[in-house]
Amino acid sequence: MRKITFTFALSVVLAFVLKVSTSNVVLAADPVAHYTFASDASDVTGNGYDGTLIGDAKVDSGYLYLDGDDDGVEIPEIGIQNELTYAMWVYPTADLTTIEFSGGININSWPENGIHFKLHNGLVNVGINNFGADVEGTTVVLPNEWSHIALTVSESDANIYLNGVNEGTKSLDKVWDLIVGTAYIGAWNNNGTIEREMAGKMDNVYIFDVALDEDEIATLAEDTPIYVSGISTKTFELTTLYPNPVNDVLYIENASGIENVEIYDIVGNLVLNVKNDNNALLPINVSSFESGVYMIRAYTSEGISISRFIKQ
Repeated sequence: MRKITFTFALSVVLAFVLKVSTSNVVLAADPVAHYTFASDASDVTGNGYDGTLIGDAKVDSGYLYLDGDDDGVEIPEIGIQNELTYAMWVYPTADLTTIEFSGGININSWPENGIHFKLHNGLVNVGINNFGADVEGTTVVLPNEWSHIALTVSESDANIYLNGVNEGTKSLDKVWDLIVGTAYIGAWNNNGTIEREMAGKMDNVYIFDVALDEDEIATLAEDTPIYVSGISTKTFELTTLYPNPVNDVLYIENASGIENVEIYDIVGNLVLNVKNDNNALLPINVSSFESGVYMIRAYTSEGISISRFIKQ
């Protein structure tokens, strides 16, 4: 039975910036691969495209951590697609404006029709072998902040996004046979040499076999990780939840200080609100939930905890 520890972010004035999706947009398709980093680098879609942690890459408290030195997540071959969407959250801990290329998803080596979606001197950028000039954004991804970056390639155009806003587009003169997978998340395997590493955190990496539209990209960009804006913070352990993954009942230990718990689905819809009457062990019945990844928030007088669990 696996237990996951909540880590609380407590600001000196308890001022939190939280975003929850209120959009009713329905995504056009399910992802072919989805890496939530809830407890490891597994593909939670069940399609079997599990990732492998390379170097010092690790998963902790629901995030992928990269130290920027020969580490990343290797993902297997997914196939040839005429359309695609890549979407992910990034939290670089260094100024990327001085780093030529970093992060994203980069196909191993550089085969024809291979995709390199990455940050170029801090700007969202995509290059496809035989594609011509890269498509590049105009707004710098800042250090020590969560940013959502995305790429869509349809039969007619390629688009890149930063925080749900279109940063660049390119018309295509043909339908591309795009090689997807056989790649690294957060780095590039250049014929056995790991390059383009990004120091920081990543979260919620999606791969779709369709080109999502702008409203759908904006919806994904609203499902932000919790963060505190502009205020110094400290963290402390408060409680644990188990089992994870869960089938029927999720338990929260040491829960006497929790006033209520909210559970959200992967696109930010509130699906359950549970009040706690000073129970030290708080059971939550999730048996009716659909299979997938959920975000859980626990509210106390001292702050808000956020974590994820998987419903099998």
